[in-house]
Amino acid sequence: MEQSLFLTLLLFLSLVTALLSGMPVIFGIGFVVFVFAWLTWGPSSFGIFSGQVFDVVNNYNFIPIAMFILMAELLTFSNAGKDAFEVANKWLSWLPGGLGVAAEMASALMASILGISVANAAIVGVVAIPEMMKRGYNRRLATGAIAAGGTLGILIPPSVTFVIYGTITETSVGKLFVAGLLPGIMLATLFSIYIIIYAIAKPEDVPRAPSFTFKERLKSTVHVLPLVLLAGFMLITLYLGIATPTEVGSIGVLACFGLLAYYKNLSWKNLRSSLLSTAKTTTMVMWLIFVALGFGRLVAHLGASSEIINGLLKISSNGHVLVLIMALILLILGCFLDITTMIVITTPIFIPVVKALGFDLIWFGVIYIICMEMSYVTPPFGMNLFILQAIAPDVPMSDVIRGALPFVIVEFAAIGILMLFPQIALVLPQAMVQ
Repeated sequence: MEQSLFLTLLLFLSLVTALLSGMPVIFGIGFVVFVFAWLTWGPSSFGIFSGQVFDVVNNYNFIPIAMFILMAELLTFSNAGKDAFEVANKWLSWLPGGLGVAAEMASALMASILGISVANAAIVGVVAIPEMMKRGYNRRLATGAIAAGGTLGILIPPSVTFVIYGTITETSVGKLFVAGLLPGIMLATLFSIYIIIYAIAKPEDVPRAPSFTFKERLKSTVHVLPLVLLAGFMLITLYLGIATPTEVGSIGVLACFGLLAYYKNLSWKNLRSSLLSTAKTTTMVMWLIFVALGFGRLVAHLGASSEIINGLLKISSNGHVLVLIMALILLILGCFLDITTMIVITTPIFIPVVKALGFDLIWFGVIYIICMEMSYVTPPFGMNLFILQAIAPDVPMSDVIRGALPFVIVEFAAIGILMLFPQIALVLPQAMVQ
């Protein structure tokens, strides 16, 4: 037991050293995992990990990951984000902070197709930020709203991060997708409510947008019908069990080809760029899952999971308090680590705890993804913060950060709501056609 405890402590110390060494994160953690596997199992670790690599590469769940990533890559060459924002703006311009609310609704619509946070923030931000600045919006609110709205890309289905979580935890990806829908809508609504309250409290920072006639609104809606139909198709077929995530992703890619043709941006150059980026990102995700599974197997063998469970139970016997502690840990880690590193390190540790507490892994998966969302907008390494600073170079990073922090509080409030009312995440998965 003492030897296992010593190896566990040494394992985590080595992980910290690897993260600080400057090595590529996945390879640094992978190297540490393999070394400790050798110390634990000796030469047989080669057979264990080679079999695990084959299982990962041969995993059917990887096909939807590649499909959803390709969809996001293809849509970066379209005007879909521009159309979504313009339509939302025309319908919501009457609200206080209408442009900001429109940005959140456009982000939610694009999230239902993209599945990637950074792409969502970039596609909507490049259109919405200049428009809000031109209208005289407070630059902190403008950049913060887009940074937060972009995070919906990994919560509203389809979500690449949900596929990774489902693969590692052996949870139904289809049910995870459906579980993220209502919390995603709730979070987009909470973001919008914050913007409206801000606009009412400080009207000088949030000028009113011009109004539009009903005819103008109706006419503009035609431009987003393909996006709405595609999003609706993916959700309905998943919910009714008509199609698997793989089939939905494949049809989604074909639909994105159609959208590119509609926007007159379908070319060999754009296709080649999309395919290369998809191959790189998918390969990284495969390594991520392999390393996470290897790390989880090692942690379980060393008995670290049971020690962590016992340690947390000494802090509190209330499961919800322990989930909040995990959320706080993820919030702190998100300030320093990227999302892939967090998934590798935390899932093998947290999932056994969640199982021991008797919580539903689908419900926890939604909370876990919201915590991952916060890592995109928390300094100093929040990816969406850098995206927004690149889109609006005249806005200092300090203002981008200050604008995003209130939305982090809103996301934490959403976690509290999901703890009080878990059925928000569970009602649709439980009613799914099997």
